[in-house]
Amino acid sequence: MPKSTTSKKSGKAKKPSPDFPLWPHPSGRWCKEVCGRAHYFGKVADDPKGEKALERWNEEKDDLLAGREPRKPGDTRLTVADLCNRFLTAKFHRLASGDLSGRSFRDYKHTCTSIAEAFGGHRAVADLGPSDFETFRTTLGKRVGPVRVANEVNRVRIVFRYALESDVIEKPVPRGLGFAGVCGWVEQSRGAGRASFLSKRVTCRVTGWRGPPCTLGPISGTGKSRGDPPGWSAGGGGAGC
Repeated sequence: MPKSTTSKKSGKAKKPSPDFPLWPHPSGRWCKEVCGRAHYFGKVADDPKGEKALERWNEEKDDLLAGREPRKPGDTRLTVADLCNRFLTAKFHRLASGDLSGRSFRDYKHTCTSIAEAFGGHRAVADLGPSDFETFRTTLGKRVGPVRVANEVNRVRIVFRYALESDVIEKPVPRGLGFAGVCGWVEQSRGAGRASFLSKRVTCRVTGWRGPPCTLGPISGTGKSRGDPPGWSAGGGGAGC
């Protein structure tokens, strides 16, 4: 009987495409090296095309590239994006009722964007620590002057104080001595710019917060109900901040 000329398959897994970010590790798992450390994203045998592994990598890469521990699947703790969206919704109610100026709301929205970009929107608030806030302030100080740094630091403190006073976190988030702010920052109750926010849908591109469309009625108080903003969402996003 003549010998078969069919060569045996090596069985060695290969990347689905040359630009696929993960590679099959000898241990049989999808792997990615970040900052000199190997991270694994499931077994190749269970996911030969790497689709699930790629999805998981996309979810965790922001944390990994920033040197943070990724959020574990099934973690239901309050996220940074959740906190920012709740805070913006509360401030939008004050804006709509005339208790907050458009300029103040704009500043808060910008601050929430900065928080989500610096810490990661899907990161658990309870995981934040002094080193995160110190890095945030150091980076901020390289871009703006001391007055703007002080104002931004104070607004960040207001956001996290809101979380504690609203009972959405059990204990204060430690910010460390390197994240000291200024006291006595007062919101303006009236002012130019409020109309621009109430006359169009306002969104935040980082946290996904969306204000209501222009159905709030006239700017001056009429005694009529202005309606509530729709529920906040941690995903998606639009043009805005």
